[in-house]
Amino acid sequence: MYKLKSRKGLDLLSFLHAETLRFIEETDNPTNSKLAKHLCISKPSATSLLDNLERQKLIRRLAAPVDKRKKIIDVTINGTGLIKSNTIQINRAAKEIFNNLNVTEKKALINIYKKILKNI
Repeated sequence: MYKLKSRKGLDLLSFLHAETLRFIEETDNPTNSKLAKHLCISKPSATSLLDNLERQKLIRRLAAPVDKRKKIIDVTINGTGLIKSNTIQINRAAKEIFNNLNVTEKKALINIYKKILKNI
């Protein structure tokens, strides 16, 4: 199942599924190998992940135009709708979560995130 319940009761995609759909949507000619490399997982694990998303009709695999042995991965209309819905829910939840912080605390948190991201 691709949904998780948050503490607020929201249905959210698992991080792995959400990142997979985002990667597929934003990458030119995404393949199983590219996905495995992006997620730092094995190719068989990427295949299993894609099988799961395909069963749920969130993605589809198409023959590559040049090499028919390769498969190009595409997000379906259902997958795109789920990405949008998930993004809206996450943004709404984030506003609620961070609403308890004052301006100084929000600025401090942003600076901490920036520092962390420099090392990634």
